[in-house]
Amino acid sequence: MLPFAWSTIANVLNCDGSSCDRGAEALGFDETTGFMIAHALAGLSALLCSFTLYPLIWRLIAAAEARLQTRRRPIASAAAVVTAYSGWGLACGFGSALSVLACQSGDPRAIAALVTWFAALVGWNLYLFGPETPRQPEGPPDGSCELSPTSLARDDFRAAGVD
Repeated sequence: MLPFAWSTIANVLNCDGSSCDRGAEALGFDETTGFMIAHALAGLSALLCSFTLYPLIWRLIAAAEARLQTRRRPIASAAAVVTAYSGWGLACGFGSALSVLACQSGDPRAIAALVTWFAALVGWNLYLFGPETPRQPEGPPDGSCELSPTSLARDDFRAAGVD
């Protein structure tokens, strides 16, 4: 993802290789500054979505591996990859559209939606990459060492990388 991050920064700084004034005019901006801010926010949104793509794919594949029979796993894994990339494309487009709408209109509702979007992206990144909270040992409340089938199944899912 690092090359994508660098190319996103380069695209924002040079207005995708064209005149920033022309790009602002094409999107209906009165000022180039608003266009540049919208472009930077759209790039940041794409970056925040991009870093989560592979962990999402791995989690979906791990869930398929843990729950499906052997012959269905390749199909489910391929579907997981297609689903994750499709969701990534939709999320990037949504973030870009919100960025342009908020910067172009200045409407408080659009700005609130954009702030909510970025809060959700940051929360998603923290969920995937943040420190895990310590888990309490599972077992019967009486202190015996017997494990229930439910706790064994949960441990199997955790071992497979599925929370």
